[in-house]
Amino acid sequence: MLNTQALLWEPASRQVSISLDPQLHQQLNVDDIEKLLKKSRFREFEPHHDLWEKTLTELKLENCDAPIPLRVATQVDGSWQLQVEPDLMALVATITLPRGGKPATLEQLLPLIKAQKVQHGLSRRAIKGLLECNSSAQPGSKHQATIAQGKPPSKGKDGYLERLVALPSERKLTPQKKDEQRVDMRNLGSPKMVGRGDLLMRRHPPQPGKNGYDLYGTVLPAERGQVAAFIAGDGAEISPNDPHLIIAARTGLPMEINNGIAVEELLSVNEVTVRTGNLNFIGAIEIKGNVEEGMLVEATGSIHIGGSVEGAIIKAGGDILVNQGVIGRQREDGTLAAQLQAGGNIQAQYAQYTDINAIGDISVELHCQHCLLQSEQNIFIGDPQRGQGGLIGGKATARRQLYCVELGAKAGAETRVTIGRDYHDLKRQIEQLHHVPSEISKEIITLQLHKKKLLTEGTGQAEITAIDSLVADHQSQLNENQQQLEQLETTLADFYQHVNVQVLKKLHPRVAFEIGKERFTSIEEAGPSKVAVDQGTLIIESFAVPKWR
Repeated sequence: MLNTQALLWEPASRQVSISLDPQLHQQLNVDDIEKLLKKSRFREFEPHHDLWEKTLTELKLENCDAPIPLRVATQVDGSWQLQVEPDLMALVATITLPRGGKPATLEQLLPLIKAQKVQHGLSRRAIKGLLECNSSAQPGSKHQATIAQGKPPSKGKDGYLERLVALPSERKLTPQKKDEQRVDMRNLGSPKMVGRGDLLMRRHPPQPGKNGYDLYGTVLPAERGQVAAFIAGDGAEISPNDPHLIIAARTGLPMEINNGIAVEELLSVNEVTVRTGNLNFIGAIEIKGNVEEGMLVEATGSIHIGGSVEGAIIKAGGDILVNQGVIGRQREDGTLAAQLQAGGNIQAQYAQYTDINAIGDISVELHCQHCLLQSEQNIFIGDPQRGQGGLIGGKATARRQLYCVELGAKAGAETRVTIGRDYHDLKRQIEQLHHVPSEISKEIITLQLHKKKLLTEGTGQAEITAIDSLVADHQSQLNENQQQLEQLETTLADFYQHVNVQVLKKLHPRVAFEIGKERFTSIEEAGPSKVAVDQGTLIIESFAVPKWR
């Protein structure tokens, strides 16, 4: 058999070879040569496995009677390779470690970098990291790193709007002073009005971005931030002295709108009774006292009620604020006599047997009993500072979250809570989008077959052009469908991270929860709790007192 002394080193060609005798070495195989090389001082050289197979096959031929030389391995020095990315923003270096030869050095790299004419962004740390591979990585292995980078331009900060007045919905309901020693618990204040010329909203300009540069020093201009849209709604106007300032054009209540602000005209009445009749007003309404049973109050803007509402219907395009509470009753058909409907937020001190529906948040400062609540945003029940109030009986439905001091009751009617009702809509949209590609693909195939027929016949050039246009449109639809599908699937995957119920003080038994597609009914009393869905299971977990409001 062979030993390492049989290996011949040829310095001129930097190769290691061996002479194989047909009479002595016919039983040799590739593994034998591999073992021989690994035991020798040439173990790190680059082996020629392809030549081993070929030479060993020749050795076994019947007409082979003379020794055959075999190139076993070659000594290879380390090397560098540089590649500039197509966008000219990165220089990538690849170091190949030596196979028994000399390692690639910094002195070899620097001329290569100079030849690339790179002027900016060299990283000494990245280069050092590649050089360290010479002493730690496998011989012959390749390692890559970005050793120079341009600086991309950074977009400027977009302009933004700053509201300069408080909205009625942001007002804290606080008993007003009668005199130095007493407060009026029934008088919780009126919404703050604005007068003609009052400052309402300021537009701040966008900021310039910072220019970047590529590897060769070419300046890459930065994109300036976007100018914020700025709309003066009804009752407001752009200041004649400052195009970036909105002022009030009349006395009324400020109302935030998309990309701007408006001032609602205000109708102020003492109360709404059978003597005053129902109210229907284009603008905002302030009712200083109460709204009696059976009355209807409608406004395109906000409605502020200084007293209470008893069995009446209140409809507002903006917010509804009730300083005191809302008391209704259940009709014989199961519907509730008292109703609040708002295009914005709804806020009240307490509510009983009331149907409350808001596009924005619903906030009830104290108890909410046997009500039907529906919010496109969040629901807040109780006073977290005093630890008072709660949701008892009825049903509460919110798109996002429910925050409650106490939830449910020891006895009485079951309390039902539905959160995250978008889940089923998301699932339905995703299922519909999954069916779209197959239908469009069928149409594309039909069009392409017809085009093929026309091409074979050599006719209908105008029709072929029309077919190409239709196929391009269908392909665009497929791409848009795929983007929409990916976006919805991402939203669905993160769905349960954004919907939950938080109970500040006490969660009672017999509260029926529906969160997304999961359902659960509490069976025992619990302290501060968070009700959420974790890995497909609806759970109730204790947690630190939440911060809200």
